[in-house]
Amino acid sequence: SSDITLAADQRASAANRSQATVYIAVHAVSLGSGVRVYTSLLPASGDSRGPFLDWQTAQSGYRTFSQAAAESVAAEVSRRQMKSRTLVAPLQPLNNLEMASVAVELAPRSTIADLNSPNYQQTVAESVAAGLAAAHDRLRKP
Repeated sequence: SSDITLAADQRASAANRSQATVYIAVHAVSLGSGVRVYTSLLPASGDSRGPFLDWQTAQSGYRTFSQAAAESVAAEVSRRQMKSRTLVAPLQPLNNLEMASVAVELAPRSTIADLNSPNYQQTVAESVAAGLAAAHDRLRKP
């Protein structure tokens, strides 16, 4: 209900408490072009502690779901004639989430003004929504 800044840990805690099916982070950048869809790159360790998850590797049980979401979103972006890539990166708070999670990073198509274009923003939003809808059945643990 307000515009506040939350630290990555606060975002992860709030998302995990909500028991959402998917977490989507959206960012705009001025470098590059097209849309990049990221999933978590976890540290190598990932020790299991029974019901207590290592905060840095909570995403480990959800990577398959996150990858399905990322691939589906990227496919929808491409279908709308925009460049897209799927990548993995150690982005906070993705490692800390207990649900499918992706970070969508949009860069201009050709000029920085694209980022402020309602048409461009709408096309990206529709791509994300359609991609998640298409992957819906593959986003949750049974």
